[in-house]
Amino acid sequence: MSAPLEIPRDWVACRCACGNEFQVPPSMRGGLTNCPACKALVEVRAGFEILWALAVTGTVAALVAVPWSLWYALPGRAGPIAAGIALAIGLVVLFFLWAGG
Repeated sequence: MSAPLEIPRDWVACRCACGNEFQVPPSMRGGLTNCPACKALVEVRAGFEILWALAVTGTVAALVAVPWSLWYALPGRAGPIAAGIALAIGLVVLFFLWAGG
């Protein structure tokens, strides 16, 4: 009896509309492949792009931080709260980008 085929961990998981799940090599990220079961075209997810994620996070943080900082810079307000909110939103955006891939 032969040992089961071991698939490297960095391969990308794909799911076809027919319900078949399979994996493809990382070189196919962002491209198309055929489902081994039904031969339909399946889009291979591109994966986590760090530069794009940083750009999105920076933009969201700036859009949130600037108005909040201006509001909380008024006398009697707390400026660090704006930075904390912007950081939290940025981290949430990064998490969903990473999880959704």
